Amino acid sequence: MEDHIHGTGNLYRKGCPDCQAASRERRGPQRNARLQRDYGITHAQYVEMEIAQDGRCAICHKRPAGHLHIDHDHATGKVRGLLCGNCNTALGLLQDEPHLLDRAAEYLRSDH
Repeated sequence: MEDHIHGTGNLYRKGCPDCQAASRERRGPQRNARLQRDYGITHAQYVEMEIAQDGRCAICHKRPAGHLHIDHDHATGKVRGLLCGNCNTALGLLQDEPHLLDRAAEYLRSDH
């Protein structure tokens, strides 16, 4: 993509699809190396997961404004799926412990 100037005089604009695509293209090699190092997957595999999840969080099924985060098992390193920032943070705060998630769900369902 050729550079283009927006009405604001900025070369790139956050909400511009063309600018976002160009930014992803520039960062591609760095992102691929980071995904390989941190999660053992390629950018192509990330995109396949994103397509399989229809661009939605695996828990709340919402489409995030930003990117989906890679959720993985901290003990094994195995990638489980892609989550929005809120769901990824929630799992982390509950220490990826299913029994804590169950307790939280019970608490929310109970009459206080």
